[in-house]
Amino acid sequence: MKTIKIIFTVLCVVLVSACEHKELCYEHSSGRKIQVSFSWEHLSGKKPTDMRLFFYPLNTNNRLPVIFDLPGTGGIITLPRGEYEVVCFNVDTENILQKSESDIRTLELTTHENEWRKQKSNTTTMNPPDFLCRDYKERVTIDVAKDNMLLFSPRQAISRLTFEITGIRNLVYAKGARGTLSGVASSLFVGTNRFSSESNAIAFDAKKEEDRIITGHFYFFGIAEGVDPNTPQSNVFTLFLNNGKVYTKAIDVTRLIHDVPLKDNFRDIYLKLNIDFEMPKPFSEGGLSPDVEKWDVIEIDIDM
Repeated sequence: MKTIKIIFTVLCVVLVSACEHKELCYEHSSGRKIQVSFSWEHLSGKKPTDMRLFFYPLNTNNRLPVIFDLPGTGGIITLPRGEYEVVCFNVDTENILQKSESDIRTLELTTHENEWRKQKSNTTTMNPPDFLCRDYKERVTIDVAKDNMLLFSPRQAISRLTFEITGIRNLVYAKGARGTLSGVASSLFVGTNRFSSESNAIAFDAKKEEDRIITGHFYFFGIAEGVDPNTPQSNVFTLFLNNGKVYTKAIDVTRLIHDVPLKDNFRDIYLKLNIDFEMPKPFSEGGLSPDVEKWDVIEIDIDM
């Protein structure tokens, strides 16, 4: 059953009332019904199934938002007359955390800290976010004297990195592969479309393809504000290979990432890396299981 959830954050009261067609809407005596639609012309591939809209009142002392959850097909909402600053983004996600929603300038999306690296590193490493898209309207006027229709055209809001690693011999002995990327933003201020200045690493999974190459892809919010593309080691791609012991290779990809131009505030990055390394045989037949608690790191020096 598809529903529309509405949260009206005034005086800590949540009002939900049933309407026709199995939809929910917030009714207000001086409000107006608004038809909300989404256009997906700027997105390719699978389209979001659930969207969240924040309406921040303008020209009033009360700036707390009116929040609506709608399916990707759109729906009808009811709002009090007035002017609003509006941002919307998809919420069909698993890893995204939402914070500081009382002001559009502080509305922040982030992720959980990665548990695997938390046990192995003193630095903060985050989980990768899910796909995110957003749209923003600086001023929307809701007038009771006319029909109101709103069309949003969300665009991709965060970057994606796809990688392919070749050159590793005896890859059949590797029982697990993971990686991290440093120098990335820890969050997105979705109302202003700016990345945080806090720089963290992000952890991601990798997989073997026919025991010849290692591939994978992940999303990340973007490069942290203040990261200098001309400073070496600003963005480091680290590969972890496990065969009972863990072998690592850290590669400076700062220039490779920053040479990819921004498009609507995101990058679509493809990295093809070659590592000349021969994977040792496991210490015992079949090696050890690559569980988090059994991963011991051995640093190795590999010429590129």
